[in-house]
Amino acid sequence: MPTDTAPGQPSLVSVICRTIGRSELEQAVNSVAAQTYLPIELVVVDAANSGMDSVPGNSGQLSLKIVNTGTALPRADAANAGMKAASGDYFMFLDDDDWIAPKHIAGLMDALQSDTSARAAYSNTQRTDPDGSNPDYVFEQDYDPIMLLRDNYVPIHAMLFERSLFDEGCRFDNRFDIFEDWDFWIQVSQLTPFRHIHEVTAFYRGGGDSETSADDVNVRYDNDSVMGKARIKVFNKWLGKWTGEQVNSMLASLDQGSVVPGLHAQLKELDARLNAEHDTNLRHQQQIQQQAAAQETLQHEYNVAKGTVEDLQIKLTDREGRIGELEQHATHLERDKQLLQQHLEQLRNSFSWKITAPLRYLRRLFVNSDTKQGNSSE
Repeated sequence: MPTDTAPGQPSLVSVICRTIGRSELEQAVNSVAAQTYLPIELVVVDAANSGMDSVPGNSGQLSLKIVNTGTALPRADAANAGMKAASGDYFMFLDDDDWIAPKHIAGLMDALQSDTSARAAYSNTQRTDPDGSNPDYVFEQDYDPIMLLRDNYVPIHAMLFERSLFDEGCRFDNRFDIFEDWDFWIQVSQLTPFRHIHEVTAFYRGGGDSETSADDVNVRYDNDSVMGKARIKVFNKWLGKWTGEQVNSMLASLDQGSVVPGLHAQLKELDARLNAEHDTNLRHQQQIQQQAAAQETLQHEYNVAKGTVEDLQIKLTDREGRIGELEQHATHLERDKQLLQQHLEQLRNSFSWKITAPLRYLRRLFVNSDTKQGNSSE
């Protein structure tokens, strides 16, 4: 049952979070706690029947309600259990692997309060990689009730809607394992138009177990693919309820090429990604060329230094050889000197040397006398 809101007081918003115990639940809870709008009731549905009695993250300022039914719940039943337990005047869904920006609820509430003809409003949604990085696509389709009959372009947590739509019978169909949210939006669109806010305030983590945003159109329209079979189930439910005018308008949108702009948008996105990859590859090639040039310079410098070292090594070897020869020659001279000294010493000590000493003395006298006479005759 909804709470009674006093006049002039903000309406209570119930955020319904179906969880199967993913680790990303904490990020989802924190993103709700960070909302600039209050009051908020966080309704966590334990779809895995894990016996949950608390939630991770900063939920202190939120009114928290945990729903345990005693059994594991498929996606549709978990959503219905959450709406049944919710007390707010407005509902929105947030699965445990997605998150919202701080102004998400405030912006949608402003949109609904400024246009009383609409009871549901949605914002743009950024799709990311499974790890939450590298955003690659934005869901930003304007509201078109005919296009909604053909394709789901509103991620579940992008929408905020009045509780009155639940009270009037809008429920998730448990016959659908996927596209249960698309079927629900078709139900809601029968009762109210949607307001679209052109601002990214919701974030959708790609690669989940309900991945329904295949970029390949061939997969989407392949009757044997998982997505194709799921689309057929939705069409089988609604074909008998569509009016001739609705079918005619749907065909008209196809004839007018409404699919082509979507394909052009996909091609444009792919072209932008290819250009980005081309620029990245070009930068990598330039870096490789710069590194190759630097390596070539280093190789040249290395070769020059190596040649210089080799020359110095040759000179050093040559000098070492010459030094060795000189050292060897000096050794021979030293040995000869010692031999001469020994011979001289032996000669001086010999008997003949001693007896000839007077003769050597007379010889010196005669030499000196002749030298003096020669000098006087001059």
